[in-house]
Amino acid sequence: MKPLNLFSWINRRSYSQKFVAIGLLFALALTGFYPMSRDQLLRREQYGVKELEGTLYLRPLQQLLADVNEYYLLGMEADSGPAANSRREQKVAAIDASLAEANDWHEQYADSLRLGDELVTIEATWQDMQTAVAQGQPEAMQESYTLLNTQLLQLINRVGDTSFLILDPDLDTYYMMDASLLKLPELQNLLNQTAQIIMVAHLENELSASDRLQLIALDSQIQTILTKLQSGMATSWENDPTGQMRPLTEAPLQELTAQVQAYNSLINEQIIETSSRMIIQPDLMDMSGAVNEQLAKYYEGTSQALELGVNNRIDFYGSRLINALAIAATVIIAALIIGFIQFRSISRPLQALTVAAQKLGAGDLNVRVNVKGEDEASRVGQVFNRMAADLQSTQQQLTEQVDELSKLTKSLDASVSISRQLATILDRQKLVSETIGQIQSLFNYNYVQFYLLDEAGDKLTLAAGTGQAGQELFARGHALAVGKGLVGQAAATNSPVLVEDVSQMETWVANPLLPNTQSELAVPVSVGDMVFGVLDVQDNHKEAFAEEDVALMQSVATAAALSLQNGRLYEQAQQSARHEGMLNQISQQVMAAPTMERVLQVAAQGLGSTLNVRRATVQLSRRADDGRFQEKN
Repeated sequence: MKPLNLFSWINRRSYSQKFVAIGLLFALALTGFYPMSRDQLLRREQYGVKELEGTLYLRPLQQLLADVNEYYLLGMEADSGPAANSRREQKVAAIDASLAEANDWHEQYADSLRLGDELVTIEATWQDMQTAVAQGQPEAMQESYTLLNTQLLQLINRVGDTSFLILDPDLDTYYMMDASLLKLPELQNLLNQTAQIIMVAHLENELSASDRLQLIALDSQIQTILTKLQSGMATSWENDPTGQMRPLTEAPLQELTAQVQAYNSLINEQIIETSSRMIIQPDLMDMSGAVNEQLAKYYEGTSQALELGVNNRIDFYGSRLINALAIAATVIIAALIIGFIQFRSISRPLQALTVAAQKLGAGDLNVRVNVKGEDEASRVGQVFNRMAADLQSTQQQLTEQVDELSKLTKSLDASVSISRQLATILDRQKLVSETIGQIQSLFNYNYVQFYLLDEAGDKLTLAAGTGQAGQELFARGHALAVGKGLVGQAAATNSPVLVEDVSQMETWVANPLLPNTQSELAVPVSVGDMVFGVLDVQDNHKEAFAEEDVALMQSVATAAALSLQNGRLYEQAQQSARHEGMLNQISQQVMAAPTMERVLQVAAQGLGSTLNVRRATVQLSRRADDGRFQEKN
């Protein structure tokens, strides 16, 4: 089935249908643009702008998760010295800064992300936690910390849903979202639980069996998350068309993995595998802080990579929207152009048909009308083209018939002329030379040669050939065995042998003096079953010989064979006459010889001269008295 072509479809319509089609095309361009542009705007809003807002909003929340836990651990310490108070004040300042940043993003994106007073509730819980720490109330501190941690995780999940981050459509940004929205908050929570258990064990100088099992379980969960992060990042890097995400996340992820592995090793060494009284070294507490710092760096890298990917998507959807506008504009412009073309198509075919009819009337049978449709004017053009084609075909057939008849007449005239000339030639060498000369002159074959069959009938000797190659071959005494090559086959089978492409014939024997031969025709020179030789023609083009050439060469070969036969009969008659004359002369001389010796001498001399021998001897025998024969020369 051929593909639908708008122009060809319009050309098949009537003029009234064309005008309707143009009007519909304008309407189609306008109505088709609206859903296309609306879809692009919606996708850009959901998976571009809103995801970017969510990415920016989540950054301070992730930092709050880590800082609140560290502040809680500092609050659990019994130390109330200046150094401990200084660390607590620094952490309070960091949490307040993160809350301030979160409030800034909340003011900008709360309505877009459909958020309420979640931050107000978080700030109130934070104030309660500070009060509990200041008053040294462990239970209240634990309660406020747990509530604050839960509120932060709920807000993170809420932002992930309302910003469409959780529905990210592309593999590269999806796994960046998965890390920043799901995996890293979960990892932070697991690390916080681990740090709390360690702090309790440090304060009590012992680790319960349940806490030991919980630490082991937490380690397993942490390892699982790291493995999933590695797998997700690999998928994201592979599907990142810009190649910019990997440099932002690969090194921080490797460093985070190494820090966590080292942290867990210290936990095993100092806590889990210790059966005696535990002494938690400061390096374990320092390592906990280092892990949180590295986690923050990795989160920053994933968040930046996610922001980069979302910005690229925004640009992509913007480009698609521009393309949609361009397509709509193009369709409208195309409709205008098509309308203009169709308006012109009403008059132009008629003008072209008028000009073509004038040329046809003047004798130009090659003129045609360019028909591109099936409307009224196109159908008239088709009828005109068929009429012109019929006229041209009729004239061409007549011309071909005349040419064919002329060629046949020329070939017959040439054949008759050659046959007439050859019929008068009795000299064999003159006959051979005249035959190849006439063929070369009249038919302009590339090479013509004439072979004669010896009296034994097993060898063909070159008698003459055209050109320098023929002269050289004749000077060499070139000869072929009967049955060898095309010439030998023609002599052996007494039938023509035609090879239209010598390269396709394995048994064809190439001649170094004729390297360009592409086709060859060998015709036996024969009368009935008597073969006198072979007439061979060659050409430098493939398929140079037609059936007419075979028939023509057979006619010439037959005429040459008849001439050779006549010449042979003439020579035999001449020789018989000479022999009879010599015999009469010998008879007269014998009759006139006076003695028997003279008779024998005359007979021997006459026979030697007639037979053309150097010595002739006559022997006589007579019976002796004893009955034996005696010979005398």
